[in-house]
Amino acid sequence: MLHNHEKTTNISNQPTSKQAKQSIKSTTQELQWTTTDQSIMPTHVFNVAMACDGCSGAVQRVLKKLPEVEDISIDMAGQTVTVVTSLSSDAVLEQIKKTGKETSFKETK
Repeated sequence: MLHNHEKTTNISNQPTSKQAKQSIKSTTQELQWTTTDQSIMPTHVFNVAMACDGCSGAVQRVLKKLPEVEDISIDMAGQTVTVVTSLSSDAVLEQIKKTGKETSFKETK
């Protein structure tokens, strides 16, 4: 009889089906929020006068200093810099201007 009591005790310490479902639901919601937050991050595009790899390197260096910047894409032929970040376009524009390059805001996607 004592043996059966031990089994009952062990079973009662396990989460109920309802508790397990709530835990899974909570974890799923957290994952969805994380994915949604990343997918709604704005993409800002700037016109930047860049004549050489040194110019694009300078732009990349100043942008990498910002922890909020998720991605940087530089198009030398099109003279544009695309930045995925939670920062405002004004904040990114000011950072790029620190390079001394002629810079203007183009659009937010």
